[in-house]
This record gives sequence, C-alpha cells and structure tokens, in this order.
Amino acid sequence: MALTATATLPVREDILKSLKMSGHTVVVLTSFFRQNLRFNVKHSKTSASSYGKDFQELIGTYNASRNFRGKSQKILHEVEPESESSSYESLDDSASDDEDAISDKTKLAKSFVKENAEHELDQYPGVDDFDVSCGEFLESSRPESFAFPVQSAETSSSESLDQGPTIVYVPTRKGTVELANYLCKSGLKAAAYNAKMPRSHLRQVHEQFHSNALEVVVATIAFGMGIDKSNVRRIIHYGLPQSLEAYYQEAGRAGRDGKLSDCTLYCNFMRTPTLLPNKRSDEQTRAAYRMLRDCFHYALNTSTCRAKILVKYFGEEFGPDGCKMV
Repeated sequence: MALTATATLPVREDILKSLKMSGHTVVVLTSFFRQNLRFNVKHSKTSASSYGKDFQELIGTYNASRNFRGKSQKILHEVEPESESSSYESLDDSASDDEDAISDKTKLAKSFVKENAEHELDQYPGVDDFDVSCGEFLESSRPESFAFPVQSAETSSSESLDQGPTIVYVPTRKGTVELANYLCKSGLKAAAYNAKMPRSHLRQVHEQFHSNALEVVVATIAFGMGIDKSNVRRIIHYGLPQSLEAYYQEAGRAGRDGKLSDCTLYCNFMRTPTLLPNKRSDEQTRAAYRMLRDCFHYALNTSTCRAKILVKYFGEEFGPDGCKMV
C-alpha cells in the first residue's frame, strides 16, 4: 500500500510505476477540498520594507487579545542589518548583568549569525539533517474524532477567526530571522526556524509551538513535515511557492480541527518568478518552470474561486454552483 497527500495525476502514475505496482492496483482518492480553509492572495514587495503594512493586522490581532501595552517580546535571535552585534536568548532566559556572560553571549551570537543569516534556501532535495531530529511530533490533546463543518468554500470574508497559532513560510533562512525579530519587537511571541539553526533551538521552537507558548513561527520549508497541530489558524506564504503541490500541502496545516482558517499568499506581481537554486537536469528544470508558472497563474487569478483552482490542479472538479462540490 502506498499513501500520499497532495499528488497530482502524473505523480500518482509515477508512484505506481516507480514502485512497480500491479496493473490491478486500486487507487482510492478522497476529496482535496477543505471547506474550512479560506484562500486569498495579496500583492506585496515581500521585503522588510513591507512588514509594517503586511503584518499590521496580524500584530493587532494578537496584541489586542492580551491588552498589549507597547512591550516587545524577548528575541530569540537578533540580527541588526548594519551591525554584527546581536543576541541569542530563549524566551524563558532571564537577562544577565554579568559582563563576562554578556561577552560570551555576544561571541555566540556573532558565530550564530554568521552561520545562519545568509540568503540561503532550504529545499527538499539536499537539506542537511532533513527536518532535523524533532521533525515529527503529535499534539497529544487532539480529540479522537472531530467533524468538519459543512459550509461553502466561499466563507464570508468578514467572519472572524478563533485565536490560534500562525505559521509564516518564507523562502530564505535570513528572512526567517528578520521577520521573526520584527514580530518580536512588535510584541508578538515569535520565533524563527530553519534547517541550519542549532538543534537545541529547533527543539525549543517545536516544544513552545506545541504548547501554544509561541504565537507565530517564521520558517522555511524545514518546518512542516510531521506537523499535526489541530488549531493552527493562519498559514501565510510570504513569497511565491515553487509549486502548487507544496503550497497546498503547507496551507493544509491550517484548520485541522475543522474551524475556519486563513491561507494567505503574499507575492510580488511586478517581479518575474524565479526558481530556487537547486541541481536539476534539463528535464527537471523544465518541469520546475511549469510548476512555477502554475503558481503564478493561480496568484494572478481574480475570476475563479481559488479553492476550485487548487482542487482542479489535483484532478478534482467542482460543480457550476460556486465552490460547492459535485
């Protein structure tokens, strides 16, 4: 038996061929449609200069819930754009006034920043320590069963979300650090996550995300495989994904409790989409460009229900009545 989540028809055919499965193999499909996910796309430069505009609503949502009074959160990893000076502290660490301790922290931070803050990319092929040692965790409090609400995919945009954690996916490791720091300084409990960070830090992020001590995780695709947390309310892609398969899989980490959840894609329509660096054959490069083109076309669409576009990509058709299933 072979199991997968978001496979297009060509991928399903490739699985059968690669595993040399019998011609009599029965292919069982469940619906790709998730009634409780609300998809939208917004234009943005997706750079530090756009953080204030793009994340104003998110910051306001979390700060309003705890009567925010202008106090920033402790920063797990600070990178100053114009300086090498930075700090690396746990959310639970208390600040030390000891000069030797501060000096040691500064040295550690400089080494950490130098190793992790470049414009490098995590990608599925070739990621060192793929998803690290803590890549799998389950939420023990998840109920044994729950029912998904029956509702139209075109949920009212004015309907509000329950409070819950957010995952922001960005393309670069440097981007995870910069955006997480910005959110911390704005009062949110946020942390960065990418495959090149120390394992102790990654474990801590997982633990705090799992226990709801973190409100936002800003991550590359290294944060994802095995995530089974039911109450993620928002998935934000801050930059164009490389394929609709990857986008839908990552967006699908929202709303696993069946409650309304937002999946928002920010991308720069004025910039030509480009492939992330990777070693590919000519054939693989052509296929990668086709997948990237599909992502861009999805983002540009303004006339069709986005959920309809996504499930059609996986070979499932909606009926003519809006986003209701056949």
